[in-house]
Amino acid sequence: MERVTTSEAAERLGITPDAVRSRLRRGLLAGEKDGNTWYVFMDSDSQTVKSSSRATVNDSHMTVNDSQTVGEDDPALRLAVLEADLRGARALLTYTQDQLAAAREEANFLRERLTAQEAIIAQLAESQTEAWRRRDVLEAQARTALPEKAEKPVTWWQRLTKRR
Repeated sequence: MERVTTSEAAERLGITPDAVRSRLRRGLLAGEKDGNTWYVFMDSDSQTVKSSSRATVNDSHMTVNDSQTVGEDDPALRLAVLEADLRGARALLTYTQDQLAAAREEANFLRERLTAQEAIIAQLAESQTEAWRRRDVLEAQARTALPEKAEKPVTWWQRLTKRR
């Protein structure tokens, strides 16, 4: 079994490196992450990839990808496949835990933002209530400051005819 980079695996499989990384994350391909680089476990003699989700161990033999059977007489190969599956499962677990931590961090951030926005809304509601109260006071003061009905000015023809 050969350990190759995602770019090499993509070239051999005829897909993009992003598709290989996506399959590694989902556990469809066996591989491991070493530092910042993902590696895929491939058969040395062919273009096939070891699948982490298709390997099963029975009493008398091991089936890989539902088509290849490896006998009990080669425990080293059996161990290598199981170790690759374990590394793939651990990588998937690590990735999932990282995603969960990121989601929790984002939820906490959004919760803090929501709390801050609620405080701002409450402050604006108080300000609006105070503005309405001030408006009512000013309107009342304006009504008292204005004189009652002022008499209409008398025009010259009303004086002449003495109509008012």
